Amino acid sequence: MTLKRIFISSLVLLILALSASAQISIRGVDRGRKEGTRTKNIHGTVQDQAGKPIAGARVLILNTRDSISRNLITDEAGKYAIQGLEFDVNYDVRADFRGVVSERKSISAMLDREDNLVNFQLNMMLAVAPTGAGTAP
Repeated sequence: MTLKRIFISSLVLLILALSASAQISIRGVDRGRKEGTRTKNIHGTVQDQAGKPIAGARVLILNTRDSISRNLITDEAGKYAIQGLEFDVNYDVRADFRGVVSERKSISAMLDREDNLVNFQLNMMLAVAPTGAGTAP
């Protein structure tokens, strides 16, 4: 009788172990994603209302989970780019130049997109004129 109980107990333990192993492997399924850590890239252009690029505009990228912000400055073609951001995070992006601030654009982690294009168009008719030493009183 004890041999039968040992056999049944061993069988139950084996079934439980296989069941736990199956659950672990199902949770670890890759779902077609690349191996390694995925990152998010954000890039785009800042232009005026006529479509001309704005060089020297500031682009603020805010990680909404940690409240960490990054500031970028557009190049001569009005372009900006940042790579290697955390993938599973929401980001808010906005641009400004000479007091003109764009609307905030959000990038959701739910989109599951590595490459994110975010363009801005600023109404420079509202811009504050720069002050400098060469201005007349």
